[in-house]
Amino acid sequence: MDRSNAILQREQQQQSLNPKDWIAVDQQNAWDLLHEERSLMTRISTSCADLDDILGGGISCKQVTEIGGVPGIGKTQLGIQLAVNVQMPSYCGGLGGKAIYIEGSFMVERAQEIAEAYVEDISEYNRFLHKDLQACQGEIQGKDVLQNIYFFRICSYTEQIALINYLEEFISDHKDVLKTWPSGPEYLVKWH
Repeated sequence: MDRSNAILQREQQQQSLNPKDWIAVDQQNAWDLLHEERSLMTRISTSCADLDDILGGGISCKQVTEIGGVPGIGKTQLGIQLAVNVQMPSYCGGLGGKAIYIEGSFMVERAQEIAEAYVEDISEYNRFLHKDLQACQGEIQGKDVLQNIYFFRICSYTEQIALINYLEEFISDHKDVLKTWPSGPEYLVKWH
């Protein structure tokens, strides 16, 4: 009896509310909604046109992308490439960000090779865009690319959980790494 009285009372209160109270507080105009949807579609290039096409333009940001396969097919290589590509300047179609790389091992020499190739590509792109070579020289170096990859080595499930709990603090101390914490990272790639 008490429960049915409570339900009846709640329904009466809801019916007597002002219609203004029924309107959602977090209203958006169409322009803001379009901008939000476009920002959700941001993608990181894999540096492989065919793979980017299959993925709808690259690895989608603000989503989890799971990459799986047998050892030796290039999962780690792709991870390093993405950690470098996320740094691509916005004028080249990139995010101009930094990366957090979480894995049990990290091939630093391979990351350096990818970073150096990246710097070469960006320099060539700059020379193409700006005929004045003086203005573009010295802009990005391989060591700068490597310094923008934060590596966390994990070897157990316990370490993984501890790191996940620590990431929020790390992100708040390094605001340039991810822009949308704690609602979600700009990108997250899961490897198997």
